[in-house]
Amino acid sequence: MNLPAAPALPGLSAPRLARPPRRLLVVKLSALGDQIFMLAAVTDALRRWPGLEVDWVVDERFAAIPRLHPEVRRVFTVPLRRWRKAPLRGAHWRELAALVRSLRESEYDLVVDGQGMWKSLIVSRLARAADSITHDPGDCGEAGSARHFRRRCPPVPHLHGAARLRALMAAALDSDPHCPPDYALHCVALPAGIEPPPPDWALLQPHASRPHKRCADELWVRLGQALVARGVTPVLPWGNDTERAESAAICAAIGPSARLAPRLDIPAWIGWLGTARLCVSTDTGLGHIASACRVATIMLFRDGPVPVFAPADPVRSSALGGGGCWPTEAELDAALARALRPTTATADSAAAPALQRA
Repeated sequence: MNLPAAPALPGLSAPRLARPPRRLLVVKLSALGDQIFMLAAVTDALRRWPGLEVDWVVDERFAAIPRLHPEVRRVFTVPLRRWRKAPLRGAHWRELAALVRSLRESEYDLVVDGQGMWKSLIVSRLARAADSITHDPGDCGEAGSARHFRRRCPPVPHLHGAARLRALMAAALDSDPHCPPDYALHCVALPAGIEPPPPDWALLQPHASRPHKRCADELWVRLGQALVARGVTPVLPWGNDTERAESAAICAAIGPSARLAPRLDIPAWIGWLGTARLCVSTDTGLGHIASACRVATIMLFRDGPVPVFAPADPVRSSALGGGGCWPTEAELDAALARALRPTTATADSAAAPALQRA
């Protein structure tokens, strides 16, 4: 399924701003893919108001993402997972006190809460701000939290995650949610000392944060072998020991041409992805990073509102599956052929075999 062009946003009118805003606080705590989407919304605000000072509050696990944007001034981190595990620990209360002091050092013209939950509301209320906005209650993760903001974005149901955050920023600051998105990742180079990727490669990301998002290893083996038949090296990532073992097993089943990636952090992955031919991924942060880096991305789904979570680039990317079913082999093979066609338009590649059963 290819995503449609960005839709018009009925009911989204330009806000009446008494004066040009000087300081913006973004509250977007999680998750990884949503952090990527918010980068584009922040760029929209900076296009509309050059010189705007932007600060960002984020869960410490995802702090690397807002720090990649060259025009984000300060990144405040919240250790949500550590606080949940030990809420009464004295060190955590001291961290909270330090966060409050830091947030209140500046006076903001506006807080934009892209999370729409009680926890983000608490953070938003800690800041000194003249105005605040979040999603419409129907678009919030926890609808009741929206009542405590001064403004709410008009309803924008069924929009892709990136388009929804850009619509929120447009309602807040009169930015343009329809111009081509800029995730500000084009300026991220491969960090020094990091092993470079192979010369002609594709990322296969089989891992997922939830079991229902993960498809069978046999599918990844067939995908890897189809890539090898087309002269492309499949590379599999990992982030912990369990994922490393799973990726290594898939590599072994694909054959000697498959590669296990080194362990990379987010900036290093963005540097790597600058040379990737293709990414095939489940609905995970790394797949959304690849799409934001303008890598042709095929995202695989079984469940969920696919248009909301699909890769953000409708030109280079596609979403397959949904409705309780994983994509078929024929759908996968056709998607691979489309994604690799621009640089493999030769007789040999045209005759590359379809996906083979492992």
